[in-house]
Amino acid sequence: MNNAFSPFNQLPRPEIGRNATVLIVGPPSVEKAKFGEQMINILANEMTIRIRTAESLPLPSASTPRPRIDFVLFMLSMTQADSFEVFKNSVKKLNEEYFLGRCAVVVTQGKRLEKVTHYTFECAELEYFISNVCGDMHTFYVNLTDQVNVQVIVGQINSLIEVACGYKRGITPALLRATELYESSYTSLEEIWEPKRE
Repeated sequence: MNNAFSPFNQLPRPEIGRNATVLIVGPPSVEKAKFGEQMINILANEMTIRIRTAESLPLPSASTPRPRIDFVLFMLSMTQADSFEVFKNSVKKLNEEYFLGRCAVVVTQGKRLEKVTHYTFECAELEYFISNVCGDMHTFYVNLTDQVNVQVIVGQINSLIEVACGYKRGITPALLRATELYESSYTSLEEIWEPKRE
């Protein structure tokens, strides 16, 4: 059978309430199951989240129909070099429909974990790859040992999932991206309006 999957390969099932299936992709070292369990617990009162995990894309062939995958999370650890390689290879196999607000990157042991003295890749390297290969893709840095940080990040991811699933009436992933603030390298209006003098 075809191992490709699409956000539109099955119709949503409103009779079972607000629900979403999230696929978390990453090598075993990135604690996918732990983060998935945290998502389920934090969002228990808001919606039913079903977590599926995979070590890489494409998914292996399945003898039975796959569940509808509403959202894809790529999970990386800045202390595991293989996680960046898995991400770079897997993202190229993802159905392009997911790049329209239906996927994101979660980076663990990143900016907020001070005990780590050596990272296997830099944030700038990851962000450069994402901007050049993936286009617009939300990137979240999370410390899995900080429950407050996890709750904040899961809340932000949940907002993206709700929009991707159509639970926010009148809001689409494309509209959400269009209303985000533009990041400029200028530090003041004077720099924009006044030409630099040499």
